[in-house]
Amino acid sequence: MKLYLRILTVILVGYYYLGKTWAYLFIGELFLVFFAMTFVLLVIHITKSKIKGGIPIVLYILLFLGICYAFIGLTEHGINGIRDSVIITYAMFAIVFYNFILYSEINIVNWFKNYASYFKFLPLFYLFMIIANYQFSFLNPTIPFLNRSLSQVKAGDMGVHTLFALLLVITGFVYYKKREKYAVLVCIAAIAVYLAAFNRGGFLSILFPFIYFLYLKKKMSYLRYFFIGAFFFVLALILFSKIDAFQSNSRARTLSAEQLFKNYSAITNIDYSRLVDIDYSNMSDDAGVEGGNILWRLLWWAKIVNYTVFGDYLWTGKGFGVNLAEDDDVPHGATPDVRSPHNATMTILARTGIVGLALWIIFLWITFWRLIHHIRLSKAQHETYHNLFIILLCYWLSFLINSSLDVFLEGPMGGIPFWVIVGVIYCTFYQYQKEMSLRPIANESTSRS
Repeated sequence: MKLYLRILTVILVGYYYLGKTWAYLFIGELFLVFFAMTFVLLVIHITKSKIKGGIPIVLYILLFLGICYAFIGLTEHGINGIRDSVIITYAMFAIVFYNFILYSEINIVNWFKNYASYFKFLPLFYLFMIIANYQFSFLNPTIPFLNRSLSQVKAGDMGVHTLFALLLVITGFVYYKKREKYAVLVCIAAIAVYLAAFNRGGFLSILFPFIYFLYLKKKMSYLRYFFIGAFFFVLALILFSKIDAFQSNSRARTLSAEQLFKNYSAITNIDYSRLVDIDYSNMSDDAGVEGGNILWRLLWWAKIVNYTVFGDYLWTGKGFGVNLAEDDDVPHGATPDVRSPHNATMTILARTGIVGLALWIIFLWITFWRLIHHIRLSKAQHETYHNLFIILLCYWLSFLINSSLDVFLEGPMGGIPFWVIVGVIYCTFYQYQKEMSLRPIANESTSRS
């Protein structure tokens, strides 16, 4: 049991630090073979388990649906059927993790603290790699047999994990000396500036969950981190804007205040009437480079809604294995490997129809509601669990924000960590309820003695 958790932790850390390079080793997929060895054990536990706060049955139904679609996709489209199914079938990571923790009786808080320690200097590593890629490429060498750089973490993924590192810093789950703490905060602010200029999804994956974290905590001592972060953000923006190397060759974006304004004002420059006729012509000319990217997504999502909710694929979707970009006739000349519409929910709707979408939304709502319930419940009872529930909620929301703007949960770099965090969430529910149920007994024994 403990060996499984150690191997899983190594896999996750590989995705956080090396990104695509680690994914191309297919270690996460090979690890699924280990799942087959434990599947019988899992089934036995599920049939006997009557644990309050367990993983909701809707997730098992969604997983069963995904496995059925995967087999159909495999017979009709080959390996692409399995490849496209992982957005749902990776849910096995959540289920197996949850059951392994319960069987091994590992304290989830202690496991989480050990897991969090791997994020201690992750922001420093990210900032180092950002600078290396632009100024000192020899520090991120190419691996010959993979023909890829040593570390290839997507900007959106970087935002999600940077948000997690930020929450660990300010809640004290990871210990820092005072100088280390401020050094890490400076790195996080610098990463946020970089993402704000070059990747809106990554930046919003930091900004919105962090603001929600401050709202949930409602403490002035935490609010100071917002002003500290804002100060370092402006400082980093000024410093980076003086470095000519920070120029994106692919999209002609610069790291400057002007670029930030273009990125977020582009939302108001879009002609939304195009969504009615699904008009892809001259997107960048009419809305600019920044607005064109937004419009491209919206048009594709509108097309998916048309052929599912209002079309022939209402109940079944198009299934796994179909290249949605080609089948939906979506222009994607610059990125020929695009298969999914840069939105996890839309991907599920397009591939599994309204049935899969309903199961997905119900599962998200149940998880969100339970997290909010446990945050309120633990506020006056247990500060450690209270902070842990808030961190997990904000980290989980960060995954969902990035997956709504990029291809994230459809691959191992985002899909495996997301579903493991889901397993962590439900393990925490169970162990918190168990500890709270034992408290009256402990208090009664103390009073009798």
